[in-house]
Amino acid sequence: MGALARLDSARTLAAERDGSLVDLLALLLAEASLSIAKRGVLSDYVTREESLSRVRGRLLAFEQATKHFGQVETLECRFDELETDIVENQLLAAGLGVAKRVATDEQVRRLAGRAHAIFGEVADAGAVTHETPELEYTRRNEPYEAPHVIARMFLRNLSVNNLYAPGAGESFAFLIDMNRLFEDFVTRLLVGVFAGTEVRVSPQARDRTLILDARTGRPYAAVIPDLLLERMPGPSLRIPVDAKYKLYDEKKIDQADIYQTFFYAWAYANQESSADALAFILYPGTQGSVGDHLMARAADRTRAASIRSVPLDVPALLAALDVRTKVSIPELTDAVSH
Repeated sequence: MGALARLDSARTLAAERDGSLVDLLALLLAEASLSIAKRGVLSDYVTREESLSRVRGRLLAFEQATKHFGQVETLECRFDELETDIVENQLLAAGLGVAKRVATDEQVRRLAGRAHAIFGEVADAGAVTHETPELEYTRRNEPYEAPHVIARMFLRNLSVNNLYAPGAGESFAFLIDMNRLFEDFVTRLLVGVFAGTEVRVSPQARDRTLILDARTGRPYAAVIPDLLLERMPGPSLRIPVDAKYKLYDEKKIDQADIYQTFFYAWAYANQESSADALAFILYPGTQGSVGDHLMARAADRTRAASIRSVPLDVPALLAALDVRTKVSIPELTDAVSH
């Protein structure tokens, strides 16, 4: 559902008590709710029955006769009112109410409180529970679907109350695509590393000129490295970089990654340069690890290509970024400077 498709910036969350997962869920719920509020809180027509001094909507004849027989000062009416106090907003108000209480991170707690103030004003949080039936989502209320999943988690207290209780039980799975997350992290990291230099960082640069149909000369498939470093002005030097969320400090580089990265090196090599074609693999590693340096040569030994795997100490890099310290990756900066 894309409920966790979000990586705007690095954050440090409190890891005490129940752990930072609760804070992460609260953060996601609060930000999704505030995003909905910015676009406009959903409203819908709700049927009401009230005693009024004049007719509004439909006069309820039976109720009028039994409650106010022979009177016209008070009229029993049924009418439709456009309101924000609907289930969609009630679920967010209730979930945010729990989230702001259980979050341990001060900023997350403040953000959840701000979102709760908005939705608590427009909807009755006490009108729903974790047993509230699932809603049918259409184009109109689709933005609510992902935050509702998290809101229901908070309403269920994020746990199974009795593991051995008879009957059907419910739990949830919390999954993060770490490959995509690491790729996004590397992209932001390199953009910062080369900020203010002549090197342009191009993520997901699609190139359909490298693989052609030999019979027709038309493009056959696209080549899309995770990142392409280009020394400007002009694409005289282009170095492809692939981000791999794999523990290459503990094992050899997978053959598929070797073949893929060597192809990138050959494809983007500067034919006018005598230097070897070069490509990089960036992966999460530990402090002090050095990575691998592999070379492939043509049979006549006239052409060669190299790939270098470079470990990234992610915790150390995040700590440096958190205090706005300029970080560098010497292997990459040296490669593009020559």
